Amino acid sequence: MQPDFDWKALRVGYLKSEFDEPKPLKLHEAEAGETPAAKDKREQQNTEMKIARTRHDYDRRFDLAALDKLRAMGVNLIPVELPKLPMAR
Repeated sequence: MQPDFDWKALRVGYLKSEFDEPKPLKLHEAEAGETPAAKDKREQQNTEMKIARTRHDYDRRFDLAALDKLRAMGVNLIPVELPKLPMAR
């Protein structure tokens, strides 16, 4: 990198949706007549969802800090949205 590099000349795109506030976590609720096996499965899924959300929240703090640092350096940040296309399976 050149010592006289102009950071304000940079344009950096980022996926806006990855930096939006996450939706509230919606856990699976017990159904009437739930079997013990179904309860165990539901509780396991809820635990996995909570762990994933905790990790996402932890990572998100650093992602937002990176954007803040780039802004402070004068980098021109450009939010990008990708079109919602049907996915083939």
